[in-house]
Amino acid sequence: MVPFMLGRPLGEPNDIPFQRRVLLQALRLLERTDGPVILEDFPDDNPSWSDRPGWEPAVTLPPPASPVGAVEWETAFRAELALVLPVWERFKARFGRTTVGLAGQPAEAWPTFAAAFLGGGLPTVASHDTPALALRFLADDFKALYGEAAQTEGGPPSPRQIDRWFWHGTVAGQLLIALRALAMQSEIMR
Repeated sequence: MVPFMLGRPLGEPNDIPFQRRVLLQALRLLERTDGPVILEDFPDDNPSWSDRPGWEPAVTLPPPASPVGAVEWETAFRAELALVLPVWERFKARFGRTTVGLAGQPAEAWPTFAAAFLGGGLPTVASHDTPALALRFLADDFKALYGEAAQTEGGPPSPRQIDRWFWHGTVAGQLLIALRALAMQSEIMR
């Protein structure tokens, strides 16, 4: 069993020596002859619990406002996304990959789509059967795009640093919190 964050089964991204140690430890389990190994802890500390000194996200954003109403949320998120998208494009160019794409729609459509929920609508996209599923994948794409953009330059931050920045320092994080609160009140969205 590894003590790493969900989605990071080998530890921190881009830490090749550490990831190699995790893989070799797993392969050594196959060499054992003392019976089936049910569960064994990975012996090393989790490097992702340590914050990176001096880390700052690659994109500088103004402090998030407190929008009221669907139109204000859409406007605030659209303005912030306009600052984040060019940095995210640099991330894709630097690393040659992205995990964004589950929402089934381009990022430019996200502000209108998310605001529609706040306005009382239940929008969906062709690739998802229900509004709840469409919103769930939209949330995944929000977090992925912002997380990737934040890591465009320099070494990787700890997951805690990215989470803190996303949930407390962005309109996107605050929008997801507002959407969750709305979904929790809805019989259809639960």
